[in-house]
Amino acid sequence: MNHQNDFTQVHRLAAIAALGLLCLVLSSCASPVRAVRGDRQDAHRDLTRSAVTTGELSWPTRDVLLERGLLEPYSTDPEAAVGALHQRMIAEDGHYDLLFALAEASYLLGERTGSREYLLAAVVYAYAFLFPEQPGEMRPGPFDPRLRGAADLYNWALTSAFASDDDSEVILRAGDFTVPFGSVAVAFDESDLRTGDRELYKLIPVAELQVRGLKMRYRWAGIGAALAASTRRVDTASGPDMVAPMLQVPATMLLRIEDARRSIVEGRDLA
Repeated sequence: MNHQNDFTQVHRLAAIAALGLLCLVLSSCASPVRAVRGDRQDAHRDLTRSAVTTGELSWPTRDVLLERGLLEPYSTDPEAAVGALHQRMIAEDGHYDLLFALAEASYLLGERTGSREYLLAAVVYAYAFLFPEQPGEMRPGPFDPRLRGAADLYNWALTSAFASDDDSEVILRAGDFTVPFGSVAVAFDESDLRTGDRELYKLIPVAELQVRGLKMRYRWAGIGAALAASTRRVDTASGPDMVAPMLQVPATMLLRIEDARRSIVEGRDLA
């Protein structure tokens, strides 16, 4: 009797059995992966979905959450998931992938709950993603679609964070504002709203206006929330008022944050 051949045969059978068990486990834990040819526009809409276009997490954000085991927790306890992702971001020295995911996840959380803290946090995360302080810091490439997405997140979140209680207008104001990971000191000089004998008031977000009756519309992409401001006289001694009462003028709201990424990573208050 050849014991060596018997021993080899036993190991071969064991290996086959283990492989069969592995295949069984894999097939029972995951659905088959397949790709089918579909409509090009439908595929593009799915690829480009985001918090500002469809009200859903974008694929890059979903990937970040899934890779770190936080996608399911985000659906059941989003505040805890965002907090855990914030700690991962600090551990990874403010990696821009996590900053964008935090901006998008915080924006959706703030919009769904009405939390101005998370909306302002989305502003901070998006700003840190867009404007790294040091030349050598990690940043997205020029063709990364998240660049425009982060600018839109910044603009929309900034508008919501400083909206009036009835959401009818934006109220510009200074103060110390709380975010889930600290505080943001906002400086604002109300005299900046005045020019000559008039002042700006009732600032309306332009992004929320539906324009009808125009055949052409021009938009300039950029950073900052676009607003339409009404004007009123503050000095009636300067002669007759020559400005139409219904006239509105364009304005842009921008919140600059010094050393945003470094401050977040190091746990410092922002200003």
